[in-house]
Amino acid sequence: MASAHAGLPIDASSTPTLGTSLASPYVQSGRKTSSSFSDLGDYDEFTELNCCMTPEKPNLFNKPHPIHEENERVNEDGTIPVRHYGLHGTGIQLFPGEVLKLRVDHAAYIVYYKPTTEPESPPDAMTQASSSSSDSGTETPMPLFELTPAASNLPPKSFGALGAAGYTVVKGDCFQRSNATRSGSLGRGFVRATTQVGSALFKGTSTLINQTYEGTANGGVIGFAMGLGRGVWGFGSHTVKGAFRGVGHMTNAVGEVVLGMDPHFSLDGTLVLTNYRIVWTSAGSTGDTFDIPLESLVSIDNTSVTAPHVLHLECKHLLRPQFAFVDEETCVSFIEATMRLYSQGPYSFSTVHFNAIQTGTAIDPTDAEETSIPALYSSQEDYERLGLSDRERWTLVNNETYALFPTYPKSFIVPAGFTDQDIVELSAYRSASRVPAVVWLHPQTKASICRCAQPCAGLSGYAAEADKKIVALLRTGENFHFFDARSHIAAAGNFAQGKGTEDVRNYPNTELHHCDITNIHGVRSSYKALATVCQPNASDNIDLLLQRTMWLSHLSSILVAAQKMSELMCKGESVMVHCSDGWDRTSQLAGLVEVLLDPYYRTIEGFLRLIDKEWCSFGHMFRWRLGIGHGPNTEESGEQSPVFVQWLDCIWQVWRQVPWAFEFTDQLLVTIYNHVYSGLFGTFQYNCEKEQRDREALDPTRSLWKYLLQRQEAYRQSVYQEKESLAMVGQLLEIRVSESDLRLWNAHIACADPICRKYA
Repeated sequence: MASAHAGLPIDASSTPTLGTSLASPYVQSGRKTSSSFSDLGDYDEFTELNCCMTPEKPNLFNKPHPIHEENERVNEDGTIPVRHYGLHGTGIQLFPGEVLKLRVDHAAYIVYYKPTTEPESPPDAMTQASSSSSDSGTETPMPLFELTPAASNLPPKSFGALGAAGYTVVKGDCFQRSNATRSGSLGRGFVRATTQVGSALFKGTSTLINQTYEGTANGGVIGFAMGLGRGVWGFGSHTVKGAFRGVGHMTNAVGEVVLGMDPHFSLDGTLVLTNYRIVWTSAGSTGDTFDIPLESLVSIDNTSVTAPHVLHLECKHLLRPQFAFVDEETCVSFIEATMRLYSQGPYSFSTVHFNAIQTGTAIDPTDAEETSIPALYSSQEDYERLGLSDRERWTLVNNETYALFPTYPKSFIVPAGFTDQDIVELSAYRSASRVPAVVWLHPQTKASICRCAQPCAGLSGYAAEADKKIVALLRTGENFHFFDARSHIAAAGNFAQGKGTEDVRNYPNTELHHCDITNIHGVRSSYKALATVCQPNASDNIDLLLQRTMWLSHLSSILVAAQKMSELMCKGESVMVHCSDGWDRTSQLAGLVEVLLDPYYRTIEGFLRLIDKEWCSFGHMFRWRLGIGHGPNTEESGEQSPVFVQWLDCIWQVWRQVPWAFEFTDQLLVTIYNHVYSGLFGTFQYNCEKEQRDREALDPTRSLWKYLLQRQEAYRQSVYQEKESLAMVGQLLEIRVSESDLRLWNAHIACADPICRKYA
């Protein structure tokens, strides 16, 4: 869906800051900067929800009413019109294949903000939220916020801009709404609490009877016992919740004193669930909206006792939204409806979307002609451009069957003089059969960079003869350089498993460099910590928090190693890079070196080809690293890690310092970042080229590369100095790579703070 923020400026120098500007060596342009986070698609591929619906009732789910097949008419060209699903008053549009599941009116988006040191006046009685009880009788709940020409009692700093946008901010506690009544009368509050407890008692009794009866009917004595247990639990649960709700969704232990709470306000809106995403749209005329692709969800739940009407979402990226519903039942129903999409196992919208396009719902005919993800990277074209097609120096390995090298592309380059027997021996020596493959050749010095996995050296430090041979054939200049992305300690830890790193005593005229780049677990931990820094209520001490995440430090380690490798190649000395299995940090370093030395990879098409080459064809475990198809609330795999996002951040750090050397704006990077987690395309759903080929043959998906290339004019920037950049082939871009020279990418802020950043 097209974002409401698509028109925000891209140039960091003209981007408004979010919050009060602070002198910071880490955060660009002050505390935070806003960035236009990419659309999830384009308007010409949507179906607008503009048909009739049944009369709407506040705070209830409204299921869509599709036009039935028998009522559909055929267009003049023989195609079937796209089905329309009415969603009155939101302006939300659907992608091909997207189906509306549920809708909730008056779903308040809870926004946290950083408090000021000055005392704040209590919220106005007319704007404070009232009870959220599900048993409120005929009483209409107070709105969570109101649109007024002028707002008062606004939150501090950047979030005060919401008042200028037409919001009256409600600063009451969304989590204790049962205490707030229109009259403020303790008597009414007491009556309401009594009603809630009585209703909960009734529900609990009903649950006890029903569960016991069902258990008896289904399973005899054992079933009776199980049903009784569930019934008693339901009885107690409903009763306890009813009592707690009567005192404001919060209970205190004996001696417990509330010292403070996280300040927040809430914005009223509509929450919609489809088979692809969750969409929140603000009420009123502001038009604020943001999407949460289901593919991005890690967890969806509520706090069953303290705030059962509040929906908590955690995403694989930095978004951590919360929504307050009118009652607990609505919240639970929304969670259950979301989880039902995963009831049959792993679920992905990308195949549904592609199939819908194939059946005639795509306006763009080029999309309808697509049968599978086309390979943007052509190894033959790349080798010819790089000078790797010279058969006297280089040998092309045919891997079309993927039998010997299952995670490598269908063809790759090794130095000439290597025999089939050497190849077989080498495949057994390098972890996961990921042998040294040449991916780039310096046009002047003829030094090469090859990528591979760690050697199976073991405690004895064994080196296969084929490995010694390939290093000797690849060596140029005085020395050959091994770059192990791991630390020395981390590499040594693999020796006991029969793996490890190279012993330079086995390879004459070589040097070993340990890059000390953190592994996938460190990246995952750092990224989660970054989520806290990027939230609207981040502390004033943003520099310290950012340093503690180690995010910029990790970026610096990658950039330092890539710069060192590039410098050696410019001097005529070849390098080999690997980590453990050669599909995480190896892709990062190889891809970054090629961006620093080859201006073709800094063009729009060249950059996309580079990603397709180093990440998709040579294998990065996208399905594992992104948890593709796994529903929320499942055990998070230890294999998940935003390694590719970290690399995009490294590219942005380079782009920020020398934007004139890039054909594209940083919006291209932001768009790719967005679609890593969007689940709309199949480009980032596979672990290797073979897996992509096999799965696409059965369930084809759309290509992100084709989508971006069709719209490349939107990403072209005016400051690009094409002639100067292309003349620098083989020359290292001059950039600063220490941690103090790096900045927090504003795309992270945009991801974590989708609403307030607009009014910064």
